[in-house]
Amino acid sequence: MALAEKSPARPPFWRDTRVLRVVAQVLAVAGAAVLLYVLWFNLTNNLRRSGIPLNFEFLTQPLGVNIAGSDAGASAPIWRGFLIGIKNTFALVIVGLPMLTIIGVVVGVARLSSNWLVAKAAGLYVEILRNLPPLLIIFLAFNAVILQLPRIENSASPLGLFVINNRFIAVTGFNQQPGLGLFLWVLGMGLLGAIGLWVWRTRRHTTTGEPHHRVLWALGFLVGVGVIGYFAVGTPFSLTRPVLDGRSLEGGFQGLGAYFACLVALVLYTASHVAEIVRGSILAVPRGQSEAGDALALTWFQRLRFVVLPQ
Repeated sequence: MALAEKSPARPPFWRDTRVLRVVAQVLAVAGAAVLLYVLWFNLTNNLRRSGIPLNFEFLTQPLGVNIAGSDAGASAPIWRGFLIGIKNTFALVIVGLPMLTIIGVVVGVARLSSNWLVAKAAGLYVEILRNLPPLLIIFLAFNAVILQLPRIENSASPLGLFVINNRFIAVTGFNQQPGLGLFLWVLGMGLLGAIGLWVWRTRRHTTTGEPHHRVLWALGFLVGVGVIGYFAVGTPFSLTRPVLDGRSLEGGFQGLGAYFACLVALVLYTASHVAEIVRGSILAVPRGQSEAGDALALTWFQRLRFVVLPQ
């Protein structure tokens, strides 16, 4: 009868790795709790010593400054200043995001161009802007571009559609009419129909192999619905050109010069990072994919559109 194998002797607890792991985790949690308590204790004591209450009542206090481009004066509450800041941030994001995406993709593709001049120019753009602080770029855009525009009394008005000076830039805008809500509802229905056409043309192309032309179908349907809805509702909006009367502006859409300086600076800076992401993504696509596109006699643009960029 074989002797039963003896289980190895368990080491003492001060050398047992399982015990040591548990003790280390307990000590780490306890240390983090002590650190948080010390920080909270110092924070509350310093605030109490400075007479600063630990609540949100400060949001109702006066702002103390005037915010340009808004009707919020120095007597407005602080919470309103926060709301204006959020609105301005969204104004930058909504306008800047499509712009920086387009610029970033173009520059990223240009960095891999076989043309030496194009590749070096794109590389110089990326290497310079990507390594500059955004605040410095905003400062340069405001002082070197916006402040160099004509003064308000000598404003430029190209084609009568713009008003440009170093204080603000105004473009032709829209004037809302009573039927705008109904027109937007019709346009929303047209957008849903365009999406349905896009899906239908895609499935038909997959089934039959015929060219889908989904962009033309969807865009044509949306434009057609928009034109019909515009006249059916009864001109829900009209164009208004900006007109400068002395130092006041009437009509159009106005934006402060500081907004455009911040927009241009952030778009150019962020596009340099997007360009590097696009360049790295293109290099990550296996070379055999491009060679397969060449074997199918695809042009450079077709290979980029149908083979490389979708991946």
